[in-house]
Parts: sequence; C-alpha cells; structure tokens
Amino acid sequence: MPSPLPLLDRERTVAGPGFNRWLVPPAALCIHLCIGMAYGFSVFWLPLTRAVGINAPVHCPAGMTLLEKLTTTTCDWDKPLLGWMYTLFFVFLGSSAAVFGNWLEKAGPRKAGVVAACCWCGGLVISAAGIRWHQLWLVWLGSGVIGMASPMLQEMFGGRLLGESVPFEQLDANQLGRVAAMAAGFTGLLSLFNIVGRFFWSTLSDAIGRKAVYTIFFLLGAVLYAAVPAAGQAGSIRIFCGILCLILTMYGGGFAAIPAYLADMFGTRFVGAIHGRLLTAWSVAGILGPVLVNYLNERQVAAGVPKGRA
Repeated sequence: MPSPLPLLDRERTVAGPGFNRWLVPPAALCIHLCIGMAYGFSVFWLPLTRAVGINAPVHCPAGMTLLEKLTTTTCDWDKPLLGWMYTLFFVFLGSSAAVFGNWLEKAGPRKAGVVAACCWCGGLVISAAGIRWHQLWLVWLGSGVIGMASPMLQEMFGGRLLGESVPFEQLDANQLGRVAAMAAGFTGLLSLFNIVGRFFWSTLSDAIGRKAVYTIFFLLGAVLYAAVPAAGQAGSIRIFCGILCLILTMYGGGFAAIPAYLADMFGTRFVGAIHGRLLTAWSVAGILGPVLVNYLNERQVAAGVPKGRA
C-alpha cells in the first residue's frame, strides 16, 4: 500500500551521491532550540507565581487540596507546583524516547519530526490556554516544563544584579523588571554555552575518547555543582555565572557525545532505540532533582530564610 505522504518516507532520507552533509546540522540545531524550551521557560517562573496578584502572590488558603489548586482561579501557584512541569518534561521526554525509539528506526526521521512538531506546537497552545484561564492542569498537560536558572539568579543576587545592596524581597516594580530582564539574558547565555558545549566536547571526544570525556564530566561536574552555593553566598555574580556556564557546556556535550559513544559500542543500526532507553535514567534524575530542590527551597522560605540563601 503506497504511503499517503511519500515525502516523509524513510527512503526519502537516504543521502544520494554528492549530498552536502552540512545541510543536516542547521535542522538538528532548530530541533534542539525547541528542546531548549525546558530551560527558557524559567524566565516565566516568577511571573507565573503572581499571575493573579500581579505585584505580589495571592497565597492559597491552608488546607486546599491538590485538585483545588489545579483548578482554582482565585489564588496563585507556588514554585513547587510549577516545578512539577519541569519534572513532567523530563519524564515524558525520556519515556517517549524509550517508547518510540524503535518506531523512529522504522518510520525514519521525517515522520518523527513532523509528529514531534505537532506535539510541541499543540502543547504550547494548550499551555497558553491554561495560563489565560489560570488552570494549572492545562499548563502541566501542555508544557510539562518550567528547575530554575532565571529565578535562581534573581532570588540569589537580588539588587546586586543592579549594583545595589538590596535583597530580592525589597525590590520595587521597576527594579524587579530590570532584574528579570538580566535573568532572561542569563538564561540565553546558558543556552549559548549549552550549544557551544555540544560542539566542543563532542569534538574533543573524537580526539581523547568518549570514556575520557565522561570521566571529566563526572569529576569536574561534581566539583562545580558543589561550588555553586558557595559562589552564590559569597555574592560573586561573575564566578556564579561562570560555573553554571561551564556546567551547561558539559550538559550539552553529554547529549552530543552519547549517540557516538553508543555507536562505538553497539554499532549505528540501533542507536535510536538504545539512546531512547538510555534517556530513562535522565528522566529519573529529572523527577528526583527538581522536586527535592523546590520543596526544600519552599520550606526554607516559609521558615523565614531569605530567598537568596534558601
């Protein structure tokens, strides 16, 4: 039976003689820019916590059930609830890669790309409707994404981003706007280093080997993650940003090098399916990490710890 859309058939993706391979990276880069939505959405984190109150969050009454919080239109969402979108993103990205990895091998990249584009664009529309009607369950359903770069920078450094010794809680509306703009730029900077890391570390892995690169990720990454709280409490914005930028290069590099690593070990034929199953480990980390950090942060703030130190 002929395919209703022959242009999407796997056979149409087989490169012919003289094909310019440099036409592929721009398309792959565009796809990764869409994946970066998970981190870019952190710019909207703090505004969403005061979508009802605008200037200050309207807290939900004590004792409100989860179902009531998912459907309420009279009070604002807190960070732990919003953080579940970040967790859901990792869960469904990893699990869908595992489930549909075999299908990708059979259907080819064009069909998979079209389906992914429909899901991504449809999710954004559903999320927009959830924000418009203040229905958190729709935002969860549509995006499944929001962990933390922009709000972390804003709350940790507050007025110091503007050269003023003012904590985040005491900033006025004008200062909050300027701080948010700077944090948005920081998020974009992290995305840039994510992309740079994909080129740098994958190229380095060709020279020194995949195992050596992942050993560097493990050892250097542990040191850098441990240094983040100290840099924040010391008030060094440059060191703090530098640490996170370097971490993001390794994050992007890890994703770029792993398909080649799998191909070295198992051959290229089933890389898509194996890679999908491998991402389930990433999903587990995406569940435990953001949820734990968000609830610990919220508990410390509720106990009176300043947001910059929580």
